[in-house]
Amino acid sequence: MRVAATALGCLLLFVPQVHARKQADFAYPVSLVWTAAVRLMRVEMESPIREKDREEGYFLFDYSQGGRVHVGSVEVLVAQTKQGPVARVVVQLAGLPSYVEAMMLTRLQRKLTKEYGPPRQRQKLEKDVEKPKEAPVQEDESELDSHAPAAKDADESLHQDSAPSR
Repeated sequence: MRVAATALGCLLLFVPQVHARKQADFAYPVSLVWTAAVRLMRVEMESPIREKDREEGYFLFDYSQGGRVHVGSVEVLVAQTKQGPVARVVVQLAGLPSYVEAMMLTRLQRKLTKEYGPPRQRQKLEKDVEKPKEAPVQEDESELDSHAPAAKDADESLHQDSAPSR
């Protein structure tokens, strides 16, 4: 009996521990995904943030379920896909089934869509925001002003030509 117990104990030592993790790609800028993920955990899921490092792209949080606190992590990284760069989010939550991580990713997708609209529209808007329209150069404005009276005079001359003579 002792031999069997010892063998079973040794076997359990060498069984790899399963660390579930789920990931999803989002076609939004990484900065938007990062802030949405932090707000989702901190505000909506009421999970305190233990540590965060935006430059490294991760944060740790405490997730309460069933009276127990589970430590989790979220990574937000840039990933290259066939469609271009996307924000890849990896959620890990020790001691819970993987469907909890999948639920978090689903809620993040809903939050992003609700707050920022569909991904393609948001990327187009983000490009517009990143590249503000430059003010016209002073020379261009003077050229436009110099042509404007000529066009106005031409319009007036057309109206004068078409008006009956007195």
